Order: sequence, then C-alpha cells, then structure tokens
Amino acid sequence: MRLLVIDGNSIANRAFFGIKLLTTKDGRYTNAIYGFLNILLSLLKECEPDEVAVAFDLKAPTFRHKMYDGYKATRHGMPEELAQQMPVLKELLADLGYRTVTAEGWEADDILGTLAAACAARQDDCFLATGDRDSLQLVSDTTTVLLAATVMGRSKTVTMDVDAIHEKYGIEPKQLIEVKSLMGDTSDNIPGVKGIGEKTALSLVQTFGSLEGVYANLDDKRIKPKQREHLMEDKPMAELSHTLGTIRTDAPIDTAEGSYAVGEGNKAAAVRLLQELEIHSLIPRFGLDGVAPEAAPEEQAVELPEAELAALPLAPSGHYLVASRPAVMGKQGTRNVMLQPESWYAVQDTTVYPLEDADLLRLLDNADVTLDVFNSAPLYARAMAAGGWGSSIRWDGKLAAYLLDASASKYQVGELVPSYKAAAAFTCADYPDAGRLADLFAKMKAEITACGEDALYNDIEFPLAQVLADMTRIGVLVDRDRSVLRAGGYLIQLLPGAPDGVIDRLEKGIMAAGPVTNLLMENDDPESLLRRVMKDFELEILETVPVEYRCYCSRERMAAALVSLGRKQLTELAEDPNGIELTCQFCDSRQRFTPEEIRELLEKASEA
Repeated sequence: MRLLVIDGNSIANRAFFGIKLLTTKDGRYTNAIYGFLNILLSLLKECEPDEVAVAFDLKAPTFRHKMYDGYKATRHGMPEELAQQMPVLKELLADLGYRTVTAEGWEADDILGTLAAACAARQDDCFLATGDRDSLQLVSDTTTVLLAATVMGRSKTVTMDVDAIHEKYGIEPKQLIEVKSLMGDTSDNIPGVKGIGEKTALSLVQTFGSLEGVYANLDDKRIKPKQREHLMEDKPMAELSHTLGTIRTDAPIDTAEGSYAVGEGNKAAAVRLLQELEIHSLIPRFGLDGVAPEAAPEEQAVELPEAELAALPLAPSGHYLVASRPAVMGKQGTRNVMLQPESWYAVQDTTVYPLEDADLLRLLDNADVTLDVFNSAPLYARAMAAGGWGSSIRWDGKLAAYLLDASASKYQVGELVPSYKAAAAFTCADYPDAGRLADLFAKMKAEITACGEDALYNDIEFPLAQVLADMTRIGVLVDRDRSVLRAGGYLIQLLPGAPDGVIDRLEKGIMAAGPVTNLLMENDDPESLLRRVMKDFELEILETVPVEYRCYCSRERMAAALVSLGRKQLTELAEDPNGIELTCQFCDSRQRFTPEEIRELLEKASEA
C-alpha cells in the first residue's frame, strides 16, 4: 500500500505566495485553492498512491505552546486573503473524496509523523508532501519526503530519501533533531544554543552523534572554549529545543490501512464549487466532465418544475433561446473517445426542444421566429450552407461573454452560469444548463448596458459575426486576431451542353469536402483540392498555370497618383516636414516621398 500524506497548511501557504492573487468575478480569492489543487494533481501522478490524507493545523494551542510560551511567537498571522480560502479548500477536498485530518492540541507535523510510523510498522510506502524541512527527520526506508522548494527562482519538488539525507547532511535523518536542538529554529522560535549555527551544529552531531553525546564530551578538545561556554550556559534551552523539535508519532488519529482511501465525495457539489470559483480548467482534470453541478444552497430549498422535452413544432413561432450541450470526452484504454456528442437545443418558456439539423434550419431563417443564441458562428454556417442567412438570430451570448471578458481562454454556458449566478427557471436532466439560459442572457445584456458597451456590441461585434461566418463560407479563414490565415474558393464555368445534373453533383462534392479554407490548411496543392471536390467525376487536367501574386505598382505610378491630387493639396503636403508615405492596397508595398520630392512633382506638374 502507498500512502500520500499532504501537509495542508504548508502546501496551501506555498501555493498562495507562489501564484499572484486571483479573484472571481465577485471578488473571492482563489489563488491558493488553484495552486493547491494543481500540486495535488501532480503529486497523484508522481506517487500513484492507494490512499491520500491531507493534514491541517487547528487554531487551538498545541502541547508545544503550553510547554514554551515563545513557541512560534514571532510568526505573523495568516494573510486574510489566504484565511478566506482555507475553509473553501477543505470543503472542496471533501467533495472530491479526500479525507482531511486534524487533531486538537497537535500539529500537522505530528499527524505526518504518526501516519509515517504506522506505514513503517506495516512496511508500507509513505510519501510526505510538505514545504517544511522539519519533516526530513521522518525519512526512513519506508518514508520519503517530497519537499516543496524554490530552486533558481522556480518552484519544484525535491525528493528526499535516506540517501539524499546522507548526501546533503552527512548524518542519519533522525539526527536532524539533534542538529535543531543545538542551532534552534528562528521560524518556529526554538531557542537552541546561542552562538551555534547550522554548520557548527552539524559538525558536533557528526562527531558526537547526538545532543546527549555532545554534553557527555564537553571536555573534548574538538569543542572550542567559546562553544563549550555557550553549551554549558544554554543546556536547559538545548534540551527544551530537542523536545520542541521532535515530531511526535503518537497523535490520536486513525492509522488503520484503508482509513484514507479516496471516496466518492460529492462530485456534483465539487463541480458547482469549482464553477463558482471559476476554476473551470480543473473540472476535466479531476474526471468531472459530464457531471451536472449541484444546485446552489439558496436554490436547494426551492422546488423547480421539470422541463418538458418535446419535438420542435413543424411551424415554430415566437422567441427561442438556443445553445448546445458540449461534447463529453473520455478514455477507452489509451484512446480518447466521445462519450456524449454535442447536441443543440432550444428553450421556450419551460419546454426544451432537442434539435436535429432539420430543426435548426426551420428556426434559423424563419420570419415568425427570433433567436437569442449562444455561439452564432456554427449556426450561421449551417444556415448559409442551406442557402439561408441566419436572419432569425438577434443576439449571441458567446460574443457578449467575449466582450465582457476578453481575457478568458474559452467560453461555455456551464462556465458562465456560476460566474453570473444565473438562476434556474426549471430543471432538465438531459440539458442541465437549459433552465438557466434566460437569466444568464438577461444578466449579460444588463452588464453590457451597465458598461456602456451597447453600441459596440450592437453596431460592430454582433453584425461582424455574420460577416465573418460568410467570409469563412466563401473561403476566408480568419485567425483570433482577425488576420487572414487562408483564403480561396471555387470558380466554376459550365460549358454549353453540360447535363443538368452536373451542377448538383458539383455542389454535392463541394459540400462533402467541407470548407475550402480548411482544405487549404491541410494541403495547399490546388490539384489535390480539385480531385477531392470532383471525386465523382472523371477528371482530366489539360493544363496547369503557376499562381502568381503580382502587382504592377511602382514608385512612378504612385508619383503620378500624387500629382493627380492637384496643386493645392500637393502644396499642403510639401509643407509637412514628414512628407508622405503611400501604401499599395493590393501588395502592401510602401513608397515615401520627402517634402523636396513633393516640390519637384509640383514643378513638373506646373511645367506640364
């Protein structure tokens, strides 16, 4: 059995300070939670444990505080931004099925020590994940410390086993207690012996074996007079430091095998909380794709009606909300497989209509229908492929989401619902987000108005969506920065006498091949493209001509264009000390004319 024990406070603290402050839309701090969960995933991959325990400190004073008032007295309190995240982190761990461990009057270190000792007694492997070097004393043949450290300014995990302790310190792991009793620990405010630092403490322990051995050999010549003086003077403090620095292995916690097996937890609650925290990227990494989120606590007491699932009427009318249920991917052995395909649906009042392609086409260009949609681009593409225009679409929620937060990596209804705290009007097991679309869209529209972005959305962004869809359809592939990646299309000329069915066969071939720009991205060879589109024809290529990108612009032609502006405008341009730069709109070549050159053009124009 392999047990992974995580020092919760230590790892959360390192995650908090290692990642810049992150907040949700409503101001909740999330950086420590996000960092901790990423570290947890890395540890699970590295250790492949059978069981996982996460140890946390409690606020109550420990036996060490009662023994020595100064214990950890110099430490600053936990930052409020981190303190707010700790209960949420513990809740999320429980929902994910991980057991947290605390013991009143004991520290997390003692929990790590107790679980490590239990594993040693069973000859089980134990991995301790912590940023606290005190835990190195627990290293043994069965216990490995995964030490979170900063190396060359970068965070990494250093594996510390018995050999690593020997190499770094030249002593046995348990002898690190003896070293600490002599040198003390400023972090924990353990006094030690004044005047003795780490180097001297290590040397003394290497020579005499232990604190007891040092004091048994105070007269040894290898101990310098000043060191001897300090040792004699601070012997009580050294002995106290030994007790304070020793990690206990008898904390009153569960140690039986199987106590920390990862349970089912509450996956629906975990998804809801991750969505609320806007940590969407971790949902699939914890295997929670396809899990419907639990209703928010304030909604759980409200009894919502169940949506009616119905076929779209043959003659639909009125206003609909349209969105898609995302595809769900999973593993089949080592292969990625689709567990659930993408599925479009429409909502009207409390009725949900699953949509096939034919249903979409009855909605997209219908004078009796108006649509608020999420992600208009594929809908416009479907409409245009069928000879329509998508004229029923009035608003696009995905465009609104982008306008409101252009920094997000992706936009999905399931991610936006918790961010906007969209309330459910009904429940629908097959389409979990359907009941929240109306409130989500309403809140997004209100926020666009509140931000003063109505004109930008209505006059530029939304109309442009249709234009970009049309550009893609006719052969212009636009990148995210709206630069052109590929452009192309088909120029077809039927000769006199061609059979009536030829154009139908051509159109069928073009539709089957897919967007021309996608084909161009795969292969720029025009002949290959042509053979793919016309695979049902007996194709004979009679002649090929190289495609050239040629422009006939020149400096002389641009100069003539300047002269054509007229004397008055040329005179004004000549007075500009920067002159003028002309750019060819076809080939993008540029020609600069200085004020002197413009005056020469003026003279030549006058002579003519």
